[in-house]
Amino acid sequence: MIGIAGILLSLVLLMWLAYRGVSVIILAPVLAMFACLLNGGVPLLGTYTQVFMTAMGGFAVKYFPIFLLGALFGKLMEDSGCARSIARTFVHRLGARHGIAAIVLACGVLEYGGVSAFVVAFSVYPLAAALFRELDIPKRLIGGTIALGAFTFAMTCLPGTAQIHNLIPRPYFETTAFAAPVLGIVGGPVLLAAGMAVLFGVVEPGGTVQSLATIPEFVWELWLGIYLTVKGFRQPSVVRDTPSVAPELQPAT
Repeated sequence: MIGIAGILLSLVLLMWLAYRGVSVIILAPVLAMFACLLNGGVPLLGTYTQVFMTAMGGFAVKYFPIFLLGALFGKLMEDSGCARSIARTFVHRLGARHGIAAIVLACGVLEYGGVSAFVVAFSVYPLAAALFRELDIPKRLIGGTIALGAFTFAMTCLPGTAQIHNLIPRPYFETTAFAAPVLGIVGGPVLLAAGMAVLFGVVEPGGTVQSLATIPEFVWELWLGIYLTVKGFRQPSVVRDTPSVAPELQPAT
């Protein structure tokens, strides 16, 4: 029980310190060793070198093509001007007076199409800055506007999104990218509406209404984290059905 509490505490510290600006590259190994230390009886250095680093290396090798192709696609969209063109189209269609909604939807379309969230942010920011300056909208809302379109409903909620957050868990849960479509279709627009209400000042940031709107997401993510911590991941069928030793190297019976 102390070991599970150590894992949960490490996850909480990871999220809090990451939001405070501490590098995840430093946090990940330090907090992993902290969890092992609380577990008791586990060799600290051996766990770090033989368990953590081995698993992290396997993860990097397995999903490197996804990261590489996603980065190349995002760079192509950025350098070719496609990202900016899509953003300008939304601004033109909705009208300049709907600048916030146009930026949010433009980011959402780019994100749902598979462009990296960081590429979306850097591509749309110049257009958002110019548009907000023209409409006399406070510059402090640019970050929230881009984050709402790029980091929320289009990245994790909508079924079939081509982001790594939706693709990597598939083999472990034995699902497709369109898993839980009803939950995504219902939750995505609710998340979008709640974010827009905050940006337009209809709902007080951090107030009761916004807190109530985030309860389903909080409960879902908390339950998922606890379930995976206690039960663990199911091994992908490809890995499960693959012998640990190549057939030609197995001893003859």
